[in-house]
Amino acid sequence: MINDKVFIQQSLTDNLFYLRTIREFTVTIELSLPQKYQDSIHTTQDFRKRCDEYLRKTIQLANNTLLTILWDTRIFITSYTLDCEKLTEKLFGVDLDTTLTEEEASITTVSQAPSPTEEQLDTIQKLNDDVIILATNFFDFVSSLLNNMLIQEIFSYSYPLFYNFMLREIGLYINDLKRLNEKTNIDPIFVLGYESRYSLSMKNIAQFIGGLADPSQEVIIQKAREFEKKFDELLSQFNEENLDPTTQNELSKKALTTVQEFQEFLEMIIRRVISKDLYFIVEPLFWDNQLTFILYFKYLLQGVIYDVQENT
Repeated sequence: MINDKVFIQQSLTDNLFYLRTIREFTVTIELSLPQKYQDSIHTTQDFRKRCDEYLRKTIQLANNTLLTILWDTRIFITSYTLDCEKLTEKLFGVDLDTTLTEEEASITTVSQAPSPTEEQLDTIQKLNDDVIILATNFFDFVSSLLNNMLIQEIFSYSYPLFYNFMLREIGLYINDLKRLNEKTNIDPIFVLGYESRYSLSMKNIAQFIGGLADPSQEVIIQKAREFEKKFDELLSQFNEENLDPTTQNELSKKALTTVQEFQEFLEMIIRRVISKDLYFIVEPLFWDNQLTFILYFKYLLQGVIYDVQENT
């Protein structure tokens, strides 16, 4: 069983990270659907509004409560998030609540987790319950869109690989919130499975970079393919049966080095997108979202997120 402090910290971490993630998923879905699919576009916009509401509530709960060590992971917002939002609004005409990002950037964090009150525990338990419903409904919506794409009932400028990526991440969110509400610890097998899933996510992000880049950007496309191959090899190693603890530790260190290199590569891409030196057939905010996944995997490997108990 996890204690109340860990429950609060991990709940805030999950909701700050994944609510913004779903929010940014809705932007990609909306912009990838032709205007004739107005019902689906309106549904997507409604999900974004609901994410905004829950995210704003989470930000308020995190203020003067969230541990600095978690905030410093940069998995919630990055130094590029606001610029990417504004550029996305300018280029694609989508309306984003950038004040939400400004509010989140001003969160005051703490070095030691405060003892939660019963009211805080009840409030966050209720928030988790509500968000599980939201995330489950969004999972079903994305599943329906993907199925209709596959049977050619609808057209999207995105592609099935990204929809599968979304479903995997939303599923992880739902399962982790349920675990938290049950006050269950994370076991080593779960962490190993998480590392495997995130190796697949890193491979997918490399595929997104290569597939969405301007074809003239041969250097970037080639570099993306190299990372795709590296993460594919890591994925195979993480999925080996009977992986002993020593080998797992060595593999995690190898993954951390690769993820750090991948982070630097994507940050270079984002800086060039913001400076209008590089173009992709996707909104700039998409890449900031992918960067947070890289940072999430990096700090998962470093044990920051799930070793919260050591800092309480």
